[in-house]
Amino acid sequence: MDSFKGSRSDPLKSREKVEFPDWYHLGFCVESATEVQSIFLKMKTAGIEFSREYKEFGDTAANFYCWAPGPYKLEVSWNKDD
Repeated sequence: MDSFKGSRSDPLKSREKVEFPDWYHLGFCVESATEVQSIFLKMKTAGIEFSREYKEFGDTAANFYCWAPGPYKLEVSWNKDD
């Protein structure tokens, strides 16, 4: 980390593309299944591309996966135990 100390420049070269494994994603946890569904519906209305649409897992979890620019896979989820 010392090599980045005091540096604010992007460590990637211009237009350099990073390849991530298929399973890699960034996740955001929210407070309820209702909130996950609300975010999903707003994003769907905005034309966001999904890799998996909203899904509930009984009363224990809910999530969806979408694509952000980059492309980066994002997960928005709620889990009862969290």
